[in-house]
Amino acid sequence: MALREHTAYRLFQKVGDQSALHQGGRLFQQWVVDQRAKCEQEQLRWVATHQKEIRANQYHGVEDALLNESTITLDEGEGLTTAYQDFMAIVREYGKPDVFVTITCNPKWEEIEEKITDPLQSTQDRPDIVARVWQQRLKTLLKDLDEGVLGRLLVRIYVVEFQKRGLPHAHILIILEDEDKPRTREIIDKLVSTELPDLNVNPDLFDTVMTCMMHGPCGEAFPSRSCMKDEKCSKGFPKPLVEVTRANQDGYPVYRRRRREPGVLTYKGKTYDNETVNQWVVPYNPYLSQKYNCHINVEVCTPITTIKYMYKYVYKGSDRAVITIKAVRDPNNPREEPNEILRFLNARYIPPSRHVCVYWRSRSRARRTPS
Repeated sequence: MALREHTAYRLFQKVGDQSALHQGGRLFQQWVVDQRAKCEQEQLRWVATHQKEIRANQYHGVEDALLNESTITLDEGEGLTTAYQDFMAIVREYGKPDVFVTITCNPKWEEIEEKITDPLQSTQDRPDIVARVWQQRLKTLLKDLDEGVLGRLLVRIYVVEFQKRGLPHAHILIILEDEDKPRTREIIDKLVSTELPDLNVNPDLFDTVMTCMMHGPCGEAFPSRSCMKDEKCSKGFPKPLVEVTRANQDGYPVYRRRRREPGVLTYKGKTYDNETVNQWVVPYNPYLSQKYNCHINVEVCTPITTIKYMYKYVYKGSDRAVITIKAVRDPNNPREEPNEILRFLNARYIPPSRHVCVYWRSRSRARRTPS
């Protein structure tokens, strides 16, 4: 039995099994990371000891770049350039993306709360449960998109990002069939809403939007917020109130945000100006938000100038530690190559949730609907 198979077996908690491993808290998180590190170490050891057997294409300038101390940008991630070029080729073939979807795991999902019964445990203590529920939800969302929830799908591209101290989230780029592309404000308003739903008509959606899709508060009164840059919100909140959706030059439409009745809106201890509360709503799709009950941001992409930014944002790579790399060579052998395997081992920061997902995840990144 391979180490990966054994680890997956240990991670799968049996019914009625009060496993000490799963009750370990931070020790359990450390165990998950250590097990994955062992698996990767074995793979890298094979690469290190079979250099002469590995066949690789020869690229012009690689040797000169290594000898001239070329700069390595650690925050780009392995294979970013290749992935970016691959998907720009998809754009040339099928056109620019039409919809950008970001979904974030919700620790309040029923499946997670039902399995974490110990009041002393949090979602950080059970990355195995979070990863399994997250993957099932993501799989269901991708199936919904393939079936045409946002329109007949031509191509979808997605990546999953794991934050160091946060929950996993996925970025999804969608290219729609020509007949369903959001070219008019009527189609955009059907896909994206930036207004609070009616509490009396749809209380579940109202709760989801108020809990998961409200930005802030931020602004001059809250200068310490993470979104505040140069005394302004980097996300552009509060958004302007407009009666109809209109185009904009910065990449996204100015969505319809109408004024509500004057008054005060109070929700779970937070107070909003009911008349202008729509200024703080993050764009969402009503059907997806109600079904998945989490932060699921849906944006319509308009000008072609945003394509490169979006692809680089989606494929920016995992978080890295800030380190200093010093090339050490034998003075008697100036053409000695740097140890890329050692760099790979020392440069990455990967949380337990990502390690757990490795054991069950699907490796597909892009999908094109059959013609």
